[in-house]
Amino acid sequence: MANLKARHGFSGPEGTFDKGDALPKDIPAARARELVEQGYAVEVDAPDDAPAPAAVPAKSAAKRK
Repeated sequence: MANLKARHGFSGPEGTFDKGDALPKDIPAARARELVEQGYAVEVDAPDDAPAPAAVPAKSAAKRK
């Protein structure tokens, strides 16, 4: 299952979460799917602690003379 964030504040067996809080990674897949289907959580592509993408240079090396 992908990383999950709370769609809005809720409380459950996993704990109490405010909107935007990351849910624990050890939630069983069936429970995570249930939270998404019920609208309590949303899947996100990258975890909060993922490194920021590298800056793209204004000019590519191939275009430099």
